[in-house]
Amino acid sequence: MTPDSPPSALRRAVPDDAAALLALHDEAFDDERRPPPAEVVRILASPAETVWVLPGPGRLDGAVVLRRLGIDLHLRDLVTHPAARGQGVGRVLLAHAEAMARRDGARTMTVEAEEQDPRLVAWYESAGFERSGRIEDFFHAGCSAIRLRKAL
Repeated sequence: MTPDSPPSALRRAVPDDAAALLALHDEAFDDERRPPPAEVVRILASPAETVWVLPGPGRLDGAVVLRRLGIDLHLRDLVTHPAARGQGVGRVLLAHAEAMARRDGARTMTVEAEEQDPRLVAWYESAGFERSGRIEDFFHAGCSAIRLRKAL
């Protein structure tokens, strides 16, 4: 799987995907990072946010949540199933998000990454994002974020 040839299974999420999205987050994140079920339902119904999913064998391999903020497209969430990591799922989702941003005329993309996860920060930097700030206790108490930005 490569970002240049996204899998045909990549699709926009629907309300029926809520349980699978919750299961994906349960596998990928610790308790403090898991969204409550009501939040997932709200995001799926929100006209301000778009969720794209990549189905895998009996689960979701990944998902990305996009939100338009003025001239920016914000990656509100990008998550890959632990069993699918290292297979290019994240790159496919990120490439799709960037293509959507360009299509919609966004000038920049933004994302926050856990400061305590330098590999994740470096992963976004390798995709052309640059550090633009730091936010204390962003994800939860004691878990700060690095804000990253990419000009399109």
